[in-house]
Amino acid sequence: MWANSRPRKTTETITLLADGGRTQTSELQTDTGILRAKITTISTDDGRFLTVSSDVNGDGQADRLSSRVVADSGQVTATTSQLSATGALQSRTESITSDDGLNKTQSWDRNGDGTFERRSEAVIVLNADGSTTT
Repeated sequence: MWANSRPRKTTETITLLADGGRTQTSELQTDTGILRAKITTISTDDGRFLTVSSDVNGDGQADRLSSRVVADSGQVTATTSQLSATGALQSRTESITSDDGLNKTQSWDRNGDGTFERRSEAVIVLNADGSTTT
């Protein structure tokens, strides 16, 4: 992602938040100071909430947003959204995994209209002999 044949400068900034969380920003600039890419990660102190904003082309607009949330029950929900140059939703994927990892649902909104066009569910069964069945 950071590949570029011209000399470049990478800056990493970490800010500790009052609630114990942190914001980490990584920027890649050309030798003349032009922004090429930027990734901002925000996390809570317990790691249960994580958000990543990626500007992969340096235009100052997030191209991708990712989040991961761990519920009190242990269920994990991960979402990734692809955005247009204007910030409009282009596509989104969502993955929900049970606390024991045995149930997983994945959903895809391929055209960014807010409706999941495709869904996949997987259940893993632990057998008495230690093997698993999906």
